[in-house]
Amino acid sequence: NKSCQKQNNFDQNLSINLKFRLLFVIDTNTKRKLDLQVLRFFKKKLITNKTSGKISHSSDNCFTKIKSKFVMLNAIFPFLKKNNLSGISSMQLETTKKAEGERAPEDVLKDFLEKNKVKKSNDVAEKFSQIEVTLEDLMQYREKEIEDICAEAGISMVSKADLCKVLRSTPDSYAYKEAQRTKVVLPPLILQASEQEKLDAIYEKVKKVSEKVMAIDKEVEQMERESQEKKKEINEKFEEMISNMTKHKEKIINELEEIKNKKINEMKKMREELVKKEKEMKEWNEKWNEAMSDPNTDIY
Repeated sequence: NKSCQKQNNFDQNLSINLKFRLLFVIDTNTKRKLDLQVLRFFKKKLITNKTSGKISHSSDNCFTKIKSKFVMLNAIFPFLKKNNLSGISSMQLETTKKAEGERAPEDVLKDFLEKNKVKKSNDVAEKFSQIEVTLEDLMQYREKEIEDICAEAGISMVSKADLCKVLRSTPDSYAYKEAQRTKVVLPPLILQASEQEKLDAIYEKVKKVSEKVMAIDKEVEQMERESQEKKKEINEKFEEMISNMTKHKEKIINELEEIKNKKINEMKKMREELVKKEKEMKEWNEKWNEAMSDPNTDIY
């Protein structure tokens, strides 16, 4: 009776705008995610047993009915979260607005970016949406992966820095867990004299190898410098040779042009003289023919 009464109270207050909790249960064996959607609690709270990976309630029968009812709802504000080590992840979400339907992942991401004042949040949300990256994905990516994705999507350095800073301060993100990891401090070791001697010998060998490596590096650097200097010298020599050859070529071409012009002028003068003589000879020939054709002309 108590169980039925609780469910009736639940149904009567379904439309009331109150605080609610989203609880996500993950099957650790099959890795399937079961979204129980909006479970509203008024007088009783669900207790999550992280050790066993199960959920218990003071009334199992009531919880079963509530679960079967709300699994069928296409619900409000779905927020999936990947499986963690214990197999169960829970999150509380406070709101005073009545949800009318399921929100798109790009809207959730856009609100998250705007709320945390990420620069150019609209542009960032649009570019993430184009490559199908959601807020859930960002929560599970390592910081290095987020940087690579931002570079691939063409997101500016300033926006990328803001996003990484926000995720490092968001407890549900993998970047936050990475930032919270502390270095393991190893206890001091006590070595015997023979072990210390062996370590010293190894250190000396490593030191000699390091010195040889440094010497080789210096030789390589010296060769690089000398090679650059030689290249510069060769380029200068060739440029000088090319310049001299160009000047010599121009000089030869000019001389050839002068000789050509001189010869052409001489040939033109010779032609003019020949044309003049040809004209004189034609005139003389005409006079000769006239004289020969005249019967009154005496020829001695």
